[in-house]
Amino acid sequence: MSYTPIYTSVADVQKLLQFTIDSNSKPDNATVTGYIKEVETRICDRKLGAHNVTDQYIDVYGGDSGVDVSEYLFSSSTGRFDFGLSGGYIIPLADIKNPVITITSLYKNEQDYTAAPSWEALQQWDGTNAGADFMLLTSGKRTTGYALYFFNEYPPIGPKRLKMTFTYGYNINATILGEWATLAAGIKTLTARMGTNSPSGISGMNTGNLGSFLTTNYNDRIAQYRYEMAKIEFEHFPNLEENNDVAVAVLC
Repeated sequence: MSYTPIYTSVADVQKLLQFTIDSNSKPDNATVTGYIKEVETRICDRKLGAHNVTDQYIDVYGGDSGVDVSEYLFSSSTGRFDFGLSGGYIIPLADIKNPVITITSLYKNEQDYTAAPSWEALQQWDGTNAGADFMLLTSGKRTTGYALYFFNEYPPIGPKRLKMTFTYGYNINATILGEWATLAAGIKTLTARMGTNSPSGISGMNTGNLGSFLTTNYNDRIAQYRYEMAKIEFEHFPNLEENNDVAVAVLC
């Protein structure tokens, strides 16, 4: 099965390296596409960018599951959730991918298990809308995580009573991820090319006002690309250790 790149492309890698990549080159375009897939899988594994989950089922447990509301923060705020609440219910989201960026939709099913599901759309509170059903809370703590807070009516207890469509990840700009992915795929391509006896493997074109061939040390270019990748990571990527998180492989 062919792979369709998300953040970069063979053409982008070709522009970076300044040599032709086609069906006859070493490595060829199919191989470089494979490199891109590996690199973009790493982006997904580290939860960089924004990724979609559609209709994930959520089990609902009784009561408030012993969760203290004061442990949570608003997802749109940096301050504590420290004003009083009367009533309401909390459903912890223990099994969803995170960090959550936004909830696209949430539905509940109150039908008996012997009947076909009937999904009712629920309204998320946006800070102004009256009559909302729920809001998303986050504690910023690994042990507590995310939760849905329902203002009034508690969803029916049981498995798969809710289904949620949402985006998660560290929401890094796609252009930045594209630069990082192109550099990473470029490194893999140069490394493969160093194993060939192609004369283009030891030279490159300087296309200034006067074009000329310059000898090129691929090791130096790889070192430069790694430096540029590290700079992007330092300036834009999350520090997983500081965030008490781990890079977990996920499907996207």
